[in-house]
Amino acid sequence: MKTVADRSDADDLVSAMLTRPDSPFRLALDEEQRAIWDQVSRKQIQTQYWSDGLIRFACLGGDNVPSSVNSIYEIINFSGVLCFLGLAQHRPVRGAIEGAWGSEIREGQLYGAVVSNAYELESEVAQYPRIIVGHRIVELLEEVRSVQSNDLLSRLNQSLAERCLKLLIQDVDGHWIIHYLGPDFRFGATHENHPLFFEKALNFIVAEMEKHKEAKNSKLAFRYSQLLAYFEAFPAK
Repeated sequence: MKTVADRSDADDLVSAMLTRPDSPFRLALDEEQRAIWDQVSRKQIQTQYWSDGLIRFACLGGDNVPSSVNSIYEIINFSGVLCFLGLAQHRPVRGAIEGAWGSEIREGQLYGAVVSNAYELESEVAQYPRIIVGHRIVELLEEVRSVQSNDLLSRLNQSLAERCLKLLIQDVDGHWIIHYLGPDFRFGATHENHPLFFEKALNFIVAEMEKHKEAKNSKLAFRYSQLLAYFEAFPAK
């Protein structure tokens, strides 16, 4: 993910989501249910930095399987907030989320196909400020959502997978992106900050589009016009 936006601001917003330990949902569960919920909500997310970019990653296999969907949920929310907030701060962000094999050559230093696959989506597909979500992640979420089981662990993960999928939308090129202007994202992450972020981001997008139009920079002018079309399709109300 390419970013110079304020990561700490995004972290602060995401930390207020449902999965925090003192959430009303968790406190309403009985002791046995709470233990299962803690398995689901546990996440091992790490962040690797370089230059103006970062990788936020989590292991989805092994002992982390019960909490894998929640890790995806947190990464989607963090990335969406970072993208939206970046536009509001005049610091545009683009990125991608994908799943594949990978390993840490040192703690916090990820290596493998997952890095190259996400980088390919970010550098070649995203193009303008948006977060692409790769087909492997979408397929995983759809698979979890479709599991037929009555045990609490499965039902909780089904619910989280459904939440994740509601945070996505198919863009005009067919790729799935984080729908940070959608009602579910606003409810789960940006809350009362949404109208302010929207106004500041929209003003920045219009100014950038006009600037690149004046400079006859076709590539960037068209990219910001695509972003403007997204904002016009989902206005803040």
